[in-house]
Amino acid sequence: MSKHKRVASVQAEAAAQKNVDTILQNMHKGQKTIASLPKWSQELAHHRFGWSELISFLPLIIITLTSPLLSSQVSMGQGLVVNKNALFIIPFASLLISAGCYLNVKIRRKGERITDIDHFAMNEIFTLLSNVVVVALCSGVLIYQLIRAFTA
Repeated sequence: MSKHKRVASVQAEAAAQKNVDTILQNMHKGQKTIASLPKWSQELAHHRFGWSELISFLPLIIITLTSPLLSSQVSMGQGLVVNKNALFIIPFASLLISAGCYLNVKIRRKGERITDIDHFAMNEIFTLLSNVVVVALCSGVLIYQLIRAFTA
């Protein structure tokens, strides 16, 4: 043993362990899991998430209803001709992004310990709004493509 190292006393180690135990108890005292939230807040989050899942299929519904009206080769203007199945790429990209939002919320609900219900609600609102923005952008691009396909 080095001559510069001092042997820690038993009392100092006990006091340090007591401080660590106190900090750990205080850390977990104010935290809740998602399951310990009030039932009304769980139901609200679940219904809000259900709407998010429903709107994710909007671009796919639009293209599914309009694709029988198109021929197999669709003119997109300025000499560009594509297969009408290429119009399904954007709705499926929208669904993949929505699935990412779904997994984000599911993972957060399983593992996150929360101290504030408002913070939890804001995280889920942000995920919902990002999903709405993605679906709106994909729907807009898809509608533009359909307008070009029908008018070209």
